[in-house]
Amino acid sequence: SWFRHTFGAPSATAGVLARVFEYVVSGGDILSEFVAAATENNERPAVTFRINDFQSCAEAPTNNYGALSQFWYEHKSDPSAIQSPKGFNATCCWEKKCAAGQSCDCYDGSASMVLSDPGVLANRRSLMLEIIGMYPGIDFEIDFERWTRVFNTDETPPATRRAIVASLLRDVRNAMSPSARLGLRVPPDLKVLDQIGIDLALLANDSRVRLDYATLGVSYTSYLASSTDFAAIRSTVDIPLLFELTNQIEQVKVRPSSTSLDGAHRASDDADADATRLASAVPATNQLLTKEMLVTIALDAYACCNADGIATFNFEYYRILGIEPPYSTLAHLTNETWVRQASQYWFWIARNAAVSAGGGALPLTLTQLRAATMQVQITAPAAGSSYHQVGLLRLRRDQQLQWSAPLGAVTARLNGVPLTPSSNTTRIYSSDVPDIDAGHYAAFDLPSAAVYDGTNTLTIECTAPGCEALRVMQVEAMLPVS
Repeated sequence: SWFRHTFGAPSATAGVLARVFEYVVSGGDILSEFVAAATENNERPAVTFRINDFQSCAEAPTNNYGALSQFWYEHKSDPSAIQSPKGFNATCCWEKKCAAGQSCDCYDGSASMVLSDPGVLANRRSLMLEIIGMYPGIDFEIDFERWTRVFNTDETPPATRRAIVASLLRDVRNAMSPSARLGLRVPPDLKVLDQIGIDLALLANDSRVRLDYATLGVSYTSYLASSTDFAAIRSTVDIPLLFELTNQIEQVKVRPSSTSLDGAHRASDDADADATRLASAVPATNQLLTKEMLVTIALDAYACCNADGIATFNFEYYRILGIEPPYSTLAHLTNETWVRQASQYWFWIARNAAVSAGGGALPLTLTQLRAATMQVQITAPAAGSSYHQVGLLRLRRDQQLQWSAPLGAVTARLNGVPLTPSSNTTRIYSSDVPDIDAGHYAAFDLPSAAVYDGTNTLTIECTAPGCEALRVMQVEAMLPVS
């Protein structure tokens, strides 16, 4: 086949990847097996299709990169079909020959297929219609989130972008069974939605599209619905909107664990071996979301934005780090009553670019005797429940910076109430997800009386010399509920 000829077979040490390769090139049809299994279990089979085929700057477009399609390789030199962003430097990014002071941002250096090209549009349409035709009756979701560079916005105006996407969705809907559901996975960001040609309100009211739902996929950019445009989107869209949970926080150094979030055993010895092999190959730079985090993210989505449900993304990656996904917790997240009665674990991180931080998002850079302030949203527990008298607030500093001021020199106030320092810097939550070195944290008792339902103002100060190199990367608030 073309794939085997282009990429060759993976080595035997590739483990499960080698078996998947052989399964596919030998004629295996995983979609057929999936649809059959779902039907047997009386579940609705649903397929998600990533609209974009994208080339990371981490790999040059050569025949040893197997994540791209035949169409991409055949058109990789066609600038109208495959485009890189302005200023992309292939010599630095792909050939690794960077001039002094030059660096390559892999995301910004990605090259991707653009829907304004007739060939790209026809290819994407034909693949989707082929899947729908081969498996009649399946629900179908089109993923515009991964990745969102589907138009050159300098060349294709907004009205044209919207027309291209609407026409594509009408063709997909026309090919689907009348009873099948059509959904979109899109970012909860109005600016990006405009860039990718999606107006959810218009599409939801388009009788030829008949959009059934949209998943607002946060990926790794913003974990809380209250810090996105979800509420603004909700105010104009009547179809069901799901808020998506992802699996991990980046920028935190942890080591792979062999434990399970729910105390469950892994699926098999083979899965265990694969997880161990993959964990050894993955840099220990990811902290998995805990059960408490997942519950609080769901609470925030229901409380701030009237989300209709919860979706998940990349949860198989728990196994890459040797941990089973928290299935027992996931099973409760669609129960809004249960979520509102659970203990809360709020967190705001440097990757969460939408968090308001008094003139700048996290990280907050402290200077001696000059307060840094950020606004955070917290939702009170359900009627009949209440916070324990005292919770815990924890601040994580940037462990990459060397600084001389002691963590004890950091003070904090919530809504003007001074917080008492706590020695509990080792574990703010009950989960067995690995934590990072306690020396990177400053912790404070958090009296429940100081917490507002809604917007809260957190003020952080450093009172000793050496604060200039102290950056607050993450803020956590644990509020037990009884």
